[in-house]
Amino acid sequence: MALASIFESFRKHCSAPRTQTDLQLLETIREAHSNKHLTVIASQTCDLLAYAAAGYAQVEFSAAGDKFHRVRTYHAPSNRLDEHNGTLKDDVFFGYFTYVFNSHEFSIYLVKWLDALQGRQSYFYLLSPRSTLDGEGHSLLADSLLTSCGSWTASLHNEIYVFDSGVWSKDHNLFSAIQSASWEDVILEPAIKQSIIHDASSFFECSNIYQQYGVPWKRGIIFHGLPGCGKTMSIKALVNTLGAKNVAALYVKSFDASRGAKFGIRANFTHARAMAPCLLLDSLVVDKVRSYFLNEVDGLESNHGILMIASTNHIDKLDPSISKRPSRFDRKYHFELPGESERLLYCQSWQRKLTKISRIVIDNDLCATVAKSTNGFSFAYLNELFVQATRSLVTDGIHLQDDGQLRGVEQSQEAGLDLRSREAGGVSSSDRLLEILLEQSAALQDDAYGAMDRDVTATSEPQDQTAEVDPKLTEELSQARAWKRANLQI
Repeated sequence: MALASIFESFRKHCSAPRTQTDLQLLETIREAHSNKHLTVIASQTCDLLAYAAAGYAQVEFSAAGDKFHRVRTYHAPSNRLDEHNGTLKDDVFFGYFTYVFNSHEFSIYLVKWLDALQGRQSYFYLLSPRSTLDGEGHSLLADSLLTSCGSWTASLHNEIYVFDSGVWSKDHNLFSAIQSASWEDVILEPAIKQSIIHDASSFFECSNIYQQYGVPWKRGIIFHGLPGCGKTMSIKALVNTLGAKNVAALYVKSFDASRGAKFGIRANFTHARAMAPCLLLDSLVVDKVRSYFLNEVDGLESNHGILMIASTNHIDKLDPSISKRPSRFDRKYHFELPGESERLLYCQSWQRKLTKISRIVIDNDLCATVAKSTNGFSFAYLNELFVQATRSLVTDGIHLQDDGQLRGVEQSQEAGLDLRSREAGGVSSSDRLLEILLEQSAALQDDAYGAMDRDVTATSEPQDQTAEVDPKLTEELSQARAWKRANLQI
């Protein structure tokens, strides 16, 4: 039987020294199916199984005589508290399929192997009738299937392309994770936010203007500043809003690849050029491959329709050939520590959030007090502040009643919490939350300012020091703690 002989040959080959697996497979399959035409194509560029799973074809796996190699994998639920038991999936390394597309039946082998130099390889071997050959020896029937499937494979279907370990793959989970991100949730100085939105949107909307004036339709932007000040949230909002305008998002985790970082850089730009117009979220390069990276950025090949965005916490540590050379990364946005007005907006966002999910009351006065008492906090520290405060409300064993009052005072005192009530029957949720917030903010101050001092010492940009260090910090913190002792009696 042809299937048995092919599998035996493949198994024998994989257990012995070899030099060119694809050629060995090609000759073996041709010999076993001499009455058929054979077309070989990489599964990464033409995923026939995913195409069928999407409903465009019908496919059936052949398990005849156990002449196949596949690995069964278990995928646990995203949350272990989910009621379902997870799912089982197969990773096929050697398999035979019958495939029906537009009422035409094909036979397909899927074979995967590990190459010492090129990493994991995966190919489809597609068999079609010889009667469909054209004058150049190609099967018109097979090419019709592969053209349709290839076009579908190259498109994104609620996915984001991710480059990791030298391979591009589509990530639906990452796409789903950013769907809730919007510019309404990004708290920045209004002029900066509008400038970022305008820069990205106008780039993709004005390709004809670039062409009219003979300007290359490409751009590079750097987001820089201390961690936790909105860079990642802005990138998520960009990906989400531009995706609605058919702009593909390509996220590069690292240029590292089994064939070296230069191969990774080349693979990045080759794919980005094929996917343009696209948003390329790039890793910034190390020194040893910097020249190669810059050749791809502004070399002979066109980067038509590519908007490249990079993010760094320390722009002063970048090589000037990247950070200061015109036409490479020509716009740089500094994400400063939020001022009091931005901190107030962030507190108000938690005000809206907690109103929706619980009966905890956060009033406007609380927001204003917290905003004033957290000078020097990044958004990340503010988030941690509110997370810790709301967690404390839960773990204290305090129960919220329908009237918005906190009960269980005796239990809370037993736990070591001093809830000196200013109201009969309990402490208001807003008062208790404010008390916890101010306690937590004092605990976080040393971390926040210690990190800021370290970053200021490391940077060489004078504007960073003036923008991110407030000389009145110590005085305002002392005033905040005095206010807490006077008003909350703690």
